Amino acid sequence: RRLHSGRIFYRCMSTTWVGGLDVGTQSARFVVFDEKLNCLAQSHKEFACSSPHPDWVEQDPYEILNSSRAAMDSVIDTLMNAKHIQRSEQLFERLRGVGIANQRETTILWDKETNEPLYPAIVWSDNRCESLVAKLEKQLTKEQLETLKKKTGLRLSTYFSALKLKWLLNNNEDVQNACKENRCMFGTVDSWLMWKLSGHKSHVTDITNASRTLLCNIQTGQWDPELLQLLEIPKEIILPQIRSCSEHFIDIADGKFAGIPITGCLGDQQAALVGNQCLDPGQAKATYGTGCFLLFNIGNSIKYSSCGLLTTVGFQFGSKSDIVYALEGSISSAGSAITWMKDKMELIRSPAELSSEASKVNDTKGVYFVPAFKGLFAPRWRSDARGIIVGLTGNQTKAHLCRAVLEAVGYQVKEIFDAMHKDCSEISIDSLKVDGGMTASTVFLQVQADILGVKVVRPKFNESTVLGAAFAAGLHLGVYKHCNYLNDDQHCSEFEPTITEETRQKNYEGWNRAVEASCSFATANKL
Repeated sequence: RRLHSGRIFYRCMSTTWVGGLDVGTQSARFVVFDEKLNCLAQSHKEFACSSPHPDWVEQDPYEILNSSRAAMDSVIDTLMNAKHIQRSEQLFERLRGVGIANQRETTILWDKETNEPLYPAIVWSDNRCESLVAKLEKQLTKEQLETLKKKTGLRLSTYFSALKLKWLLNNNEDVQNACKENRCMFGTVDSWLMWKLSGHKSHVTDITNASRTLLCNIQTGQWDPELLQLLEIPKEIILPQIRSCSEHFIDIADGKFAGIPITGCLGDQQAALVGNQCLDPGQAKATYGTGCFLLFNIGNSIKYSSCGLLTTVGFQFGSKSDIVYALEGSISSAGSAITWMKDKMELIRSPAELSSEASKVNDTKGVYFVPAFKGLFAPRWRSDARGIIVGLTGNQTKAHLCRAVLEAVGYQVKEIFDAMHKDCSEISIDSLKVDGGMTASTVFLQVQADILGVKVVRPKFNESTVLGAAFAAGLHLGVYKHCNYLNDDQHCSEFEPTITEETRQKNYEGWNRAVEASCSFATANKL
């Protein structure tokens, strides 16, 4: 039985539950799963971003916390109203633990004595550190930059937490004073949440979130003194203790969840890797949101990309288990390209209409759309590239342009997918597992399969991020096992390629010419 009530739904209950909390960039989602990882109830609460200056993106740390608590409480209220539990003690008996997944790199500093934020959260997509990155690229030697890459798997970028921390140290007096007085605590969203939920007792993070800071050595899984010195992060900054993704982190101190442990924690993209069952080398996933993130499981050995990808921690299930690594690539414009068509161009009223229009034609009649609104990310890394539409002859219709938008996302994914294949040619990649908002479109998923030339697999339960967080929590508790953890109710939809290899390559050559035009336009503008 499944009943709907707004954004909350529930079904017939089992007696062993695990919760998953996914704190993304725009909302917090809480889901309760049973021992077979069936979704029993869920709710989500939105929170805001602000941009006090161009390219700045900030959030209120308390709004993140309160939205997370509200989503959790909302689900429990539903379960109690449905009389699946009659008293709060039953919640403690059935809900064994909770796992957290969170937006990565977003940086929060707070006062150890007052427990209050010293500054708003600086969100992962914030670009205020561009000049700082440029300065460091000139200041650091080639050997130092290579050390940074070898130890972190990353590159100097405005994305990563250490640069946001450094900016705050350089520009905010409250942060500077707190640092001098040994009361400045640093953390990503997971650390902030667990500090508050534990009643200000535990300052912890997991290895996946730590690996996105530029301060963690992904070989040792610990904060690295050389990296801290390289980036001039003072030793007075209070860093969280790094733990694996699946172990006891805290016990929730108060509220309806008082006494319930948090036993899992991962960055959101790593949680989606787990939620898509990419637990073995050679398995890859793509999450389609505003942008798109691809992660490829490369096993227990670190491999550095020669094709513009990042090396990151995939997951570690238990402190005594080996670290599993992944190659990662991201694109800046996926769902945002559809939003542009709807809000800026006003050519469609909804994403569903774009898919419907695209389904009316079998190709774009030679039209290519490069949605480089914020440049091109992996593997090209051209921040100066700009959006462009090429190939118009006057014979195309709105349907062809809509299809070109879907293909643009598919081609960007192919670039990363091919780079992963080149970096790890010894590992076969025969499918891509997908999740996120764009995967609601079967038209898009068929386009993606045709462009890649491999099978595309969409799970029945599309919230893979929160599923991965709950699995990590339940694994530590013994509720779930490492292998074969999804039941028969969670079969996937599969999309096989339908075009020939010759057609695929011809179309891809056209895309590459379109990208060259985008980059040439950017170069011409510099002259």
